[in-house]
Amino acid sequence: MPFASFKNVQKRYARTHKERSQPEHRKHLGLLPKKKDFVIRAREKEKKDKKIKELRRQALTRNTDEFYFNMCNSVFDAERGHIPLNAETQYTDSDLKNALSMSVAQLQHELQKELSKIGRLESSTNLLHGEHDLRPRGAPARHIFFAESSAEAAELRASIRNGDFIQPYGSSADLLEERRAVYKELEERLARAEQLKLILKQREAKQNLTVRILSLVQSR
Repeated sequence: MPFASFKNVQKRYARTHKERSQPEHRKHLGLLPKKKDFVIRAREKEKKDKKIKELRRQALTRNTDEFYFNMCNSVFDAERGHIPLNAETQYTDSDLKNALSMSVAQLQHELQKELSKIGRLESSTNLLHGEHDLRPRGAPARHIFFAESSAEAAELRASIRNGDFIQPYGSSADLLEERRAVYKELEERLARAEQLKLILKQREAKQNLTVRILSLVQSR
């Protein structure tokens, strides 16, 4: 019998050696770690040590006089890392915290919501210019006139055709206040949409850079 065939037969009929299980008096401690668990743990530790060594080498060889645009375009925070900034936009701490905690999909969803609300507000501002089209929300779209005689009914019909009974809803002060409220909300929505666009653009760029770095590390 050839040696290779003998080795295969020996493996087939050899005794299977089982790994030791957890003793009875130590079952409350959980499963006993096996060799594969130690191998995984050791490889993970080697990978982390190698990464830390590479980062330490980059930190030691970094040029302290080198200029980075990130120095001017972001602010570093110990908890959140680098926070992107725009000199033309004013950010609040709550806006940055909420936006930076969102994913790209959530930011896109929030941006679409803001754009849809902006579209509705713009259409309502166009309606505000035509005062005769305004009426209270939920009010009926008709007006009933009562005439005592046929002659009075004819006069009412003629007046309606001439547009004598078309009046704007409310007073001029109410309309002015409503316009101011709508334009103020529209301005706030537009500013928030610009902030979301900027943060979304920077988040997508950061995500693409992270994917590229990970692919380069894995290829090595």
